[in-house]
Amino acid sequence: MNVKAIARGVLRYAALGVIIALLALAILNGGSGLPKGTRAPPIVGQRLDGAAISSTGFDGKPAVINFWATWCPPCLGELPEFERAYKAFGDRVAFIGLAVESGSRADVADVVQRFGLSYPIALPHPEVQHAYRVTSYPTTIIIAPDGTVVHSHAGAIDFELLARELAPWLGPGQS
Repeated sequence: MNVKAIARGVLRYAALGVIIALLALAILNGGSGLPKGTRAPPIVGQRLDGAAISSTGFDGKPAVINFWATWCPPCLGELPEFERAYKAFGDRVAFIGLAVESGSRADVADVVQRFGLSYPIALPHPEVQHAYRVTSYPTTIIIAPDGTVVHSHAGAIDFELLARELAPWLGPGQS
């Protein structure tokens, strides 16, 4: 065996080791989203009508923040679930959909119209995605009225899961 062949083999194993280490780190860190108990950062961006959105709290309500993208099939699949939850709980829970990496405002507006979404949708500033540690789509973060994260979900979720996780703030028999 020559030296070049040995060096290539060592480099391959080293690269494989780095990939495995990165995957393990992602698993240990819990994937996309802030860990439970973390204080939720403010959300800054623009609504689809161009109005600025800036929040440091949700008026003492629990909040559901959904990071999604127009090109993401699981994201699109869960949008009707969020609309259903918003219609059921929107008077007691703050909902916001944050369209990230989704093209133009018109692209996002087309999806909103296609799915008949009535809950607030915004285009966040890029630092919001970073502050919430969102690395995959969809990611949903549920925030308690005191502003701390109580649940982070990487991947699609449904109405039933939202209702169960919001139950502590909905009152008896309303989830």
